[in-house]
Amino acid sequence: MDKNILHVINAKNNKDRDIPVSDSVMEYIKWYGRKTHAAYEPDGFFFRSRRGNGHYDKTSVNHYFRDILFECGIMHGNKSDGGPHLHNLRHTFCVHSLEAMLRNGISHQVALPLLMTYMGHSSLSATGRYLKLTAEAFPDLVDQISRIYADIIPDLEVKTEYEDE
Repeated sequence: MDKNILHVINAKNNKDRDIPVSDSVMEYIKWYGRKTHAAYEPDGFFFRSRRGNGHYDKTSVNHYFRDILFECGIMHGNKSDGGPHLHNLRHTFCVHSLEAMLRNGISHQVALPLLMTYMGHSSLSATGRYLKLTAEAFPDLVDQISRIYADIIPDLEVKTEYEDE
């Protein structure tokens, strides 16, 4: 960690990644490091398990997330009922980041590749799966895209066999 960059070694698909973080997030990371002494082992795991012999496994992280939801009075769902899951935080981050970039005047042609890189995706389609854009959630973006591509995507008048001619 230096200059608000997290160096993640051997992340998904065995890739190393550099992740920029805000000043406020870096302050929390430093606080956590001081509290757990994780910052003093540069080659060790930053988020060590309580046993101290390795990193948290997926089951433990999901268990802690469920505990937090319970403390907040939120029922943890399973895959079929659509309740909150830890991975939803990543989706939420992706949507809010895109929304903030567009609100700050960054075009979607620039914002989407930036977001793709930040999220560690290898394609825009992978990032698109995280966005789940809807007209209700992003009417301004839908309007912007409609204006930009108006000549490419024509409005079609579709008649059914039940309509009078």
